Amino acid sequence: MLSDAERAAIFQQQVQGADDIQGIEHLKVHGTGVGARVLRSSDGADLVEDDGDVGWVDRHESRVPPEQWRDDWGPLLNRSPQEQVEELVFHEMTLDTLKGDAEKIEQRLLSFGYGSVGQWYRVRSTVLKYYGERTGPLVANCVFGGDAFAAAAWKASRRLETERGEAALQANPGLMEPIAGVSFELYAQLTAKVASVSESEFVQLLATHGLDMPAWLQANSQWTARMQNDSSGTLGRLFGEAYMAQGVGAHGAAGQAAVATDFNGTGAGGEEPMSFERYCELAGAMAAWGEMGVDMSAEVERRFGVSIMDYGNIASWWMTRMMEDMSLQSAYSEKLEFYQRQYAAGQPNVAQGISF
Repeated sequence: MLSDAERAAIFQQQVQGADDIQGIEHLKVHGTGVGARVLRSSDGADLVEDDGDVGWVDRHESRVPPEQWRDDWGPLLNRSPQEQVEELVFHEMTLDTLKGDAEKIEQRLLSFGYGSVGQWYRVRSTVLKYYGERTGPLVANCVFGGDAFAAAAWKASRRLETERGEAALQANPGLMEPIAGVSFELYAQLTAKVASVSESEFVQLLATHGLDMPAWLQANSQWTARMQNDSSGTLGRLFGEAYMAQGVGAHGAAGQAAVATDFNGTGAGGEEPMSFERYCELAGAMAAWGEMGVDMSAEVERRFGVSIMDYGNIASWWMTRMMEDMSLQSAYSEKLEFYQRQYAAGQPNVAQGISF
C-alpha cells in the first residue's frame, strides 16, 4: 500500500497550480485513495491500482526550478524544436485516445521509442520546460499553451485522423472496392461533374468510362449507402477531399489549393477566395443558422452569394491559413462569436469595418 506521505506527494504532483481553488482538497486524484497500491514501477512511473481503477502515476519531482531539472529528450533528441513540440503533442493526443488503458499506453510509448513510461514523463516535462507556457517558477508550472502547441495540436489531429483512416481500410479492405465498375476515385470525379453538365453530356462522360446511366445510378446509391454505413467516417472524409480536389464551383480553386496542402499545417496558396473578415461573418452566420434550424443552403446563397459547396471550399482554404498562422485562429474565434450573436439576433453586417 502507498503510505500517507506518498499519496500526499501524488496529490500535490497532479494538482500543481490549482492549490487556490476552493474545494480542491476534495478532488479525486488517481493514486491517492486509502487503498491505493503499486502494481509495478517503470523508471519513475508507478502503475497504481486505486479503488478498482488502474493507471500510471508520474513519481518524478517536477516541483523544482528549471535549472534543477535533469533534461531527458528520449526519442525526440535529434529533432528540431518545432518537431519536438509536434511529436510530443502527437504522442499526448494518441495516448488520450487509449482512454486510460494502462497496458496499451505502455505499449504505445514503447512503439514511439521511449524506453519506459517513466521516460515519457521525463521527456514530457523537459519539452514543457523549454517550450510550454509558464504559470509559475517551477517545471511543474510549465503547461501546454501558446501558438506552437496550438499549431502542433492541429497537425496531430490530422495525423490521428489519417492513422485511423488507414487502420479502418486495413481492417476492411472492401470499403474501397469498386461498385458497378465505379471506383471510389471515379465516383468522386463523376459526382463533381454531374451538377455542372447537362444530362446528355453526363451520359457521354459515362460512356468514356465504359458506363451507362443504370450503372451510375446503382453506383451512386451504393456508394452513398457505403459511406453512411462506415462508422469510422473514413470514406466520408476521403470523399470530401477527393470531391474538393476536382475544383468544382466558383471557388473551386480555393478548395483544390486547400486539399493540395494535405492539411499538414501549410497554408493554401493562391488568392483569398473571400476576405478574412467576410469569411468570419459567413462562418458566424452559418453557426447561427444551424442553431436556429434555418435552411443554410438557401440562406448562404441569398445573403452571401455563394453555394453551400463553395462555403466548404472557402472554409477549407482559410482553415489551412489558420493552421499556419495561429494568430488568425484567435481572431477568428472572436469574430465568429461576434457574428454568430448578430445573426442569431437578426442583425447582420453591423460590425463591418470594426477591428477586433
